[in-house]
Amino acid sequence: MRSGKTARVGVRLDRDTLDVLRRVAERDRRTVSEVVRDALARWACERLVFDSRQ
Repeated sequence: MRSGKTARVGVRLDRDTLDVLRRVAERDRRTVSEVVRDALARWACERLVFDSRQ
């Protein structure tokens, strides 16, 4: 992937999950995509730490 380009991934979310993501995005003045990206990055880091301790 070239610098500045992001991969697009299609994901289906239920209405409740999407509503929560929208509220968080609005509160933090970010896009839903940014909220999801950051949440996935945090999860991946936590998973790496957890796996490295096993």
